[in-house]
Amino acid sequence: MERIARAVVGAAAAVLAAAAAVHIGLTALYLAPDNVLSDRYGDAIHEYMSPEFVQNWNLFAPEPPHVNTAVHARAEVPDAGGSTRRTGWTDLSAVDHERTRGNPLPSDTRDQLRKAWRRYVQTHDRREVALGENGLIAEALLRRIALTRLDPAAVRVQLRLVTTPVPDPPWRSAGQAAGPTHRELPWWPVTPADRP
Repeated sequence: MERIARAVVGAAAAVLAAAAAVHIGLTALYLAPDNVLSDRYGDAIHEYMSPEFVQNWNLFAPEPPHVNTAVHARAEVPDAGGSTRRTGWTDLSAVDHERTRGNPLPSDTRDQLRKAWRRYVQTHDRREVALGENGLIAEALLRRIALTRLDPAAVRVQLRLVTTPVPDPPWRSAGQAAGPTHRELPWWPVTPADRP
């Protein structure tokens, strides 16, 4: 009798261990970044996890961006002859990256540009028309940030956002990412209040 009881307990422990291993494995695949297994068995994994075991780790491990973004600016600057010349595009994001690279205590300059752009997007429509007073404030903030990194004698500035998709890893079945896209803002006149 004792032998049978041990066998039953051992079999039950083996079934529970196997079920726990399957559950942990499926949970790991559900939470892991895209990979070969989750691409192939994604529907079955989501069916198992939903709705009882649905989880996400966005608070602790946010999804990495699928695009790289950079804010560029150019200016119209007066020349010696009294007319203006147009400068080339300057990658403001790259300037910020260089200022903070290798610095153990970097300033919040890079974050300032990112926040200013996000505020601009939230306060403008797709035709770049400001939605109220906050939109005008967002424009002034972007102009002032650009002027700190461009020729301070500029009389007009223009900004653009360059979005470049991050290519898929080689094991993904999706096609390669398209080239960069640009969102150009209108030319803005520089006011005395914009000068650093």
